[in-house]
Amino acid sequence: MNRVRPRASDALAPGAHGRISEDEWYECLQAAEPLHQWGGAFLFDEARAGAGELVRVYLRDDSGAGRHTCVRLDAARSAAARAGVERIEAASRHAADLITAGQRQPALSVADLEAQAAASQALLDESERLYRELLGS
Repeated sequence: MNRVRPRASDALAPGAHGRISEDEWYECLQAAEPLHQWGGAFLFDEARAGAGELVRVYLRDDSGAGRHTCVRLDAARSAAARAGVERIEAASRHAADLITAGQRQPALSVADLEAQAAASQALLDESERLYRELLGS
């Protein structure tokens, strides 16, 4: 892709964050497949894109003010991001397996429904935990 100007997020040092424009937000989303998405937050693994070793978090501001942010994680947080995504994917597979198994049954018991709800909540909790950890909130 030919860019006229460098992206602000490309100049971020490990551990730094900065505002990005709406144009850069869309350009970043089109440049590589995200490692993970949760709501308006996207994780991009530079290693997967051949652009470095770290993970970046792109946060979308849906308020209309266009205050989108990029956080370039340091090495330790990048490793935590990759490990967290693996935990999220495992929780997602578990929840999907329970739901799929339930769809094959003629009727679900209360215990089956509770297990599905617990697995879905565990997935949500794991995702929330990772992004809170990565963003320090």
